[in-house]
Amino acid sequence: MKKQVFRFALVLVLLTISSAGFASPVRWYLQGVTMSDGARAVGSFVFDADTSQYSEVDVATTIGSEATGATFSDPNPDSPGNVNGLLFVMDGSLEPLTGQPVFTIEYSTPLSNAGGTVEVNTEGFSFEGQCLMGQGDDTRECGSIGVARTFLAGTITSIKPGAFISAGFNGAWFNPDTSGQGILLDVYPTIPLLFIAWFTFDTGPEPAGSTAVVGDPNHRWLTAQGTFRANEAVLDIFLTTGGFFNDPTRVSNSNANSYGRIVLTFNNDCRTATMEFDLFSQRLQDTNTLQRIADDNVNLCLQLAKTAAAPAPTGSIVYQFLPTGSFSLSEIHRINPDGSGDTALTNDGAGNGDAAPSPDGSKVAFSRNNMVYVMDADGSNQQSLAAGRFPDFSPNGQMIVYSSGNGIQIMEANGTFFDNPRSTGSMPDWSPDGNQIVFREGTDIWVMAAGGNASTNLTNNPLGTSAASPRWSPDGSTIAFESCQGSFCHILLMDSLGKSVRNLTSGEVVDFLPDWSPDGESISFERSGPGDGTFDIWVARRDGSVIKRVTTSGKASTAKWGVSPP
Repeated sequence: MKKQVFRFALVLVLLTISSAGFASPVRWYLQGVTMSDGARAVGSFVFDADTSQYSEVDVATTIGSEATGATFSDPNPDSPGNVNGLLFVMDGSLEPLTGQPVFTIEYSTPLSNAGGTVEVNTEGFSFEGQCLMGQGDDTRECGSIGVARTFLAGTITSIKPGAFISAGFNGAWFNPDTSGQGILLDVYPTIPLLFIAWFTFDTGPEPAGSTAVVGDPNHRWLTAQGTFRANEAVLDIFLTTGGFFNDPTRVSNSNANSYGRIVLTFNNDCRTATMEFDLFSQRLQDTNTLQRIADDNVNLCLQLAKTAAAPAPTGSIVYQFLPTGSFSLSEIHRINPDGSGDTALTNDGAGNGDAAPSPDGSKVAFSRNNMVYVMDADGSNQQSLAAGRFPDFSPNGQMIVYSSGNGIQIMEANGTFFDNPRSTGSMPDWSPDGNQIVFREGTDIWVMAAGGNASTNLTNNPLGTSAASPRWSPDGSTIAFESCQGSFCHILLMDSLGKSVRNLTSGEVVDFLPDWSPDGESISFERSGPGDGTFDIWVARRDGSVIKRVTTSGKASTAKWGVSPP
């Protein structure tokens, strides 16, 4: 099939962005996406409707009658998707597109940062194919494609699917309606690959007089393997032939493309699943319910599924890098939450720190030698604004609150003085609605109205305990802060009234300076081993799970999280 595509980049929809801030990008999952040749598409991606930017692409297609499968990890950088559709390529660094597989979906209704579920537009440009020719001088667009697999059905949803596939699903499963038959399942999470051995029988009795030295003439073993994303695995069935019992004779496998396919969909309970199978040449199709033979792995499965279901943190982190170990010579760096893309924004060794990104990601406020500065997201256009430290942008990006010798002060983002709401206090942070400021004073965390009216002590720490570095969650419900007692410091969470206090981190560690991811699901912080003189940035889920190290230099401090620069 030949199809002409004049411009993959669909008409860009202009979005009005509220001055009150930006909605968080949304992770979208492909569910039930089937193709014209019987193949499936599985996976997910993150989309920010405010900026029309795709990221964290992890989409795979399977073998079908017209084409082999492929894995897509990059949005096309020069033909960006938008709220109406997308274009993914295998490798965004390859140029030109000619010869590359391309994958495009058009939505029936636009995506938004509110999430939801939308149908794939099967009448539009929704297909996978191979680019045959670049479009004009722009080699990142595809003028025409070869054989393409169109989409027959499917949805794109922000609703997290059932339990994400993990090694917790390993073991024996069976269909209660066909007792004595079943599958042995093995998951290889890092590939990712799922393998099953399916023990079953033929469709009818063997001819009279048939015998078998080992087992029964009706015994059948099929194997299947394939990729998985989220809670769905798409497996190609193989028929192994030519072997003999306990004999080294080499066996052969059927062509999986012609023998059959299995789709496994696992449920949230980690105990049940649905198996759809299609043995092509035999024209045998059915959908069965599977359940575990034993529940030994259920608890492990539930824990791993909870961890895997957590979307990868989005946005970027700005932090203070100490190349010599000295704060007086520090620089500002930017890094992705997974530890990639570490980039220097300053390079003058002038003691740069306290970096804080603006709500739209276009600016970074920071301090240098007890002066507050602001610069563009790439480190350019640095401007000195006022004497002070610990700057933080207001939710609409028009004001900056900071601390100085005069307490907590507010200025316009261009440096024009605006207000001095409190003569004491430090480390201020603006609430998401802009109405309150939380800050440190003495050994406690306090909160006050942004205009400086009555303040309230939220922690009332006992002697020997101190709290600092308060940070509001994006939804305004929770405040993260550091709490130190003796030689150790931990990150704690409390509600906005100072109640329901709980530990995010614990143990013989020194954890400082928390901050929230843009979606409010993760928290970054600085960790130091007691007395070892090293500092690194770590990230934890809001519930305390999946604590990961982001930097490994031992020279990283004072991190703040924000949306990625435009």
